[in-house]
Amino acid sequence: MAQGIAQLLGAIGISVVGVKHIRAYEPSPILNRCYSFDALPSALPDVSCIINTLPHHKATQGLLDTAFFARFAQALFINIGRGQSVNTEDLKLALDTDRIRYCVLDVFDEEPLPAASWLWHHPRVFISPHQAAITDIDDIATSFVTALQAISQKAPNTCFVDRDKSY
Repeated sequence: MAQGIAQLLGAIGISVVGVKHIRAYEPSPILNRCYSFDALPSALPDVSCIINTLPHHKATQGLLDTAFFARFAQALFINIGRGQSVNTEDLKLALDTDRIRYCVLDVFDEEPLPAASWLWHHPRVFISPHQAAITDIDDIATSFVTALQAISQKAPNTCFVDRDKSY
């Protein structure tokens, strides 16, 4: 998902900075800059939009917190990853102190989002309906064949969830 977004944004001339939540990563030709999370600069004021695509994993739980949001000035924040990667109260602080100018949220740390959540009423929060992609029968067939071949050949399968990574 992240690579597809980066390719689309790069194709229209937007400078894309990638941040990986794990230390080992391969720099990508579709990114203008790439950092591991632990090597992220203390300030990224030139970043105007943050798109979170992090999976839910013990290493990403609450990873986007006050220290993360403090690196930005007036950035748009879009969360289409997993809600558990965002510390919701720290996001509120970031909104209220103008580190984040607006946010679009598709997922939350608690789902369904409680009716009493501050997110419903904050003037700089847009909540989008969580909607998965349209299922295409050709994609299903291709994935099934790939999985079946991997199982029959006892080979790694890109269609399977890695239980160690939880995604």
